[in-house]
Amino acid sequence: MEDFVQFIEKYDSFFKLLLALLIIITIWLYFYKKTGSSYSMTDKLWSIFVGQKDFYNKKLDTFHKERHDVDKFNSVYNLNAANVAELEKFTEWVKENGHDIRKISGIKGWFSIAKLNVSKPARSMTFLLLLTFFFLVLSGLFVSLCGLTPNAIVKLSKQDPWFIINHQRAKPLFNEAAITADNCADTSYNKGDYSRRSGITLGSVNGICQAFQDKKESMAIDKIIKNQKILFYVGLYIIAFGGLALKYTFRRINALDFIHSSLQKRRN
Repeated sequence: MEDFVQFIEKYDSFFKLLLALLIIITIWLYFYKKTGSSYSMTDKLWSIFVGQKDFYNKKLDTFHKERHDVDKFNSVYNLNAANVAELEKFTEWVKENGHDIRKISGIKGWFSIAKLNVSKPARSMTFLLLLTFFFLVLSGLFVSLCGLTPNAIVKLSKQDPWFIINHQRAKPLFNEAAITADNCADTSYNKGDYSRRSGITLGSVNGICQAFQDKKESMAIDKIIKNQKILFYVGLYIIAFGGLALKYTFRRINALDFIHSSLQKRRN
């Protein structure tokens, strides 16, 4: 138990820093994917730290503002236009054909603004993305709950299963066989039988009983419970990726729906 606590304390700051970096990178990637470039973010950082927002040269400033318009339009309407000309052509096409801009915004990645058409996504991959969504959300929920539990989650040896422990009770994560502080205090209690039922080695069962009685070990349990709260945020991060998988699933479904609607319009 003490070795496990030392491992948690040693790498706790590293894990928190890593999580913070992952969040920053995720935010940057989100805006990069939304706009199709990092120009707008670089421009904002330049104006904050340097202070000069516009270009002195009028031609360069005009070009820069056009680029800003393209990034903004791409971000707002989920498009991937390369220049203003493509955007102007696109808006005319939407008006002439009476398309719903909301549906087009919902199929980013499958709509080519250069060719003004929609690619047909494979249904098998759409189904796989949906399964990925459920897997990530369920995994994220499990990890988050591990971070919220009032029990320490530990593994004392390679032969042991992961188990939860507090000051009064311990049990394997996926087994209902529990041992309590009262059991440990009972000299007639059969620890060997509990070891067989729970899968926890006899040496670790003795370690659990020591944790119930020893003040130092009891404090170690409290430290683990405190440090593992970071798992809550890790779980949320995993769930966020599940949300991305669902978003991409809906985009593929929207693309199929748009293709079907367009065919219906042509037939009518």
